[in-house]
Amino acid sequence: MRIISTERSQVLAARISEKLGVPLAEMKFARFPDGEMYLRCGDLDDETLIISSIVNNDMLVQTLLAIDAADR
Repeated sequence: MRIISTERSQVLAARISEKLGVPLAEMKFARFPDGEMYLRCGDLDDETLIISSIVNNDMLVQTLLAIDAADR
């Protein structure tokens, strides 16, 4: 199992990772000049826990991108 998080949930994900003893997957976040978001995950296992706080549309999009990345 690995844990991934959205950009604004990294501290929470690190705390959960420490408590559970589960490693965090490496994440890369970027935003293109036109506003599009880019998210890339490092190596993931068969089971992935996604930590996200959805407070606005951008965080919802990042969560959906994380789900897509974990599914690949």
